[in-house]
Amino acid sequence: MQRLLGLTAAAGGIWLLILLVLDWLRIPSDRLTPEVGGWPIPTLLLLGGLGLGLLLATGAKLFSGIGARRRGRRAGTEITAAIEDGAGRLVVAPVDAELDRWATMAAAVADVEGSGR
Repeated sequence: MQRLLGLTAAAGGIWLLILLVLDWLRIPSDRLTPEVGGWPIPTLLLLGGLGLGLLLATGAKLFSGIGARRRGRRAGTEITAAIEDGAGRLVVAPVDAELDRWATMAAAVADVEGSGR
């Protein structure tokens, strides 16, 4: 749609340039400029293509921003869950296992010290 509106604006601009050159050369161009509602069609093409193109671009930016924020939140949630899972498996679980072994060893040392006295 953006390309179509760009082509519409370009067609209106080119048409207006041709009319400008014809006027500069003093060639009558009244029959080459039909009107709708008192507005010349080349002017309507140029302004309509540019105006609707800007409106479409603004709307597309708004809606793509909404979608991007939603995907960003979902990705953030997934990344946080993956980090928590990885930290649990790779850091917390080995440290807990080491602390359990240390507690077992400390209990064994306490038993040996207690039975030696």
